[in-house]
Amino acid sequence: MNYLAHSFLSPDKPYVLTGNVVADLIKGSARKEVDLRFLPGIELHRDIDAFTDGHPAVTRFKAALHDRFHKYAPVVSDIYMDHFLVLNWSQYSEWEIHDYIDCIYNKMNSVIDQLPQDAYRRIRNMIEHRWLTVYFTIEGIEEVFSRMNHKLSDKNILKGGGTWLSERIDDFNDIFISFFPELINFVSQSYPIPAFNNRNV
Repeated sequence: MNYLAHSFLSPDKPYVLTGNVVADLIKGSARKEVDLRFLPGIELHRDIDAFTDGHPAVTRFKAALHDRFHKYAPVVSDIYMDHFLVLNWSQYSEWEIHDYIDCIYNKMNSVIDQLPQDAYRRIRNMIEHRWLTVYFTIEGIEEVFSRMNHKLSDKNILKGGGTWLSERIDDFNDIFISFFPELINFVSQSYPIPAFNNRNV
């Protein structure tokens, strides 16, 4: 799961929502500095990741990605999952997705000044540049991979990852559909998910 899915799987509490979204940015000494109000969201993020990583459908998905992306398969999986959430949005929420994202930005913006500086800058950039919409299209995914490539030892490993996904989209989307409702149910045992209001799932 990446930023969009973690925001979706959050309660209507700005500190918990923001903690869930930024958890991977709060590491080491930053964990000791973080405002305690973010900690439930950080723990929720860890629980979501643990459930996701242990799910058989996700294990199959990552195995299918490994031959193409090698050690970066887990990162690619997270990004693809956000794209699948966009594709299936109407199955899980009655919100118009752009309105939902604007609401998320507003909630996070109300508390991000309490974050450690590195996390603050990252989320500030997310809001200003509307990162959550980049997962809407294959071209957006290619843009994400292009930004990531310059940080990697193999500069070409992610090149064409969006096109590669588009050629397998139906099979991979079926994996997402088989898994995501179970993740919603898992999170709902601890927190209400206000964005999830299609009870036919």
